Amino acid sequence: MQIRTMRFSILLIVGFLVLPATGARADILNFSSPDFIWSHPSGGASPNHIWITGDFWEQTFSGTSLGAASLLSVNIFVDDNILTAGNHVDLDVLLNSTSVGIFSIASGSTGLISNTFLFSPIAAAAGNAFDIKILETNTIPEGEGSVSMGILEQQSWAKLLLEGEPVPEPTSFLLLGTGLGVLCLVAWRRRK
Repeated sequence: MQIRTMRFSILLIVGFLVLPATGARADILNFSSPDFIWSHPSGGASPNHIWITGDFWEQTFSGTSLGAASLLSVNIFVDDNILTAGNHVDLDVLLNSTSVGIFSIASGSTGLISNTFLFSPIAAAAGNAFDIKILETNTIPEGEGSVSMGILEQQSWAKLLLEGEPVPEPTSFLLLGTGLGVLCLVAWRRRK
């Protein structure tokens, strides 16, 4: 009887140890060369500056640890902002071609600008890849400035997160405690 009880307890403990990891997983993704894309089709611009509808910053991140994402935190380091007073750049954030949120950069805003967006899960592309595109949706009048995104030394980055992953139920903890208790009881009886 003692051996059967001990085997059962060991099986309970092993079963608990192989349960899926708890909580949400996150990946930090740094915008950087050579995969970073800056697009200003009309030409005549300093690198990474945008100010016309359709201009964008984009990067595809392959090999993430996520099969889907439901939260995106975008952290843009504005290293140059020459917008004249009263102007702002309106931006649409797309994750794998799905719009997940919008934000603006006003004249005079420099440094790190952070925005977090929560949405229904979006599946990764092949190879657990996610494409993040930040698309300008307004046009600044000619001669009234632009903004630039810094991509040197991890200046701009994004955090992708999948929330609501499976968490072990409280009964799993109860089973672990019971298994350990039975093992202790068996060991104590053997010594007697």
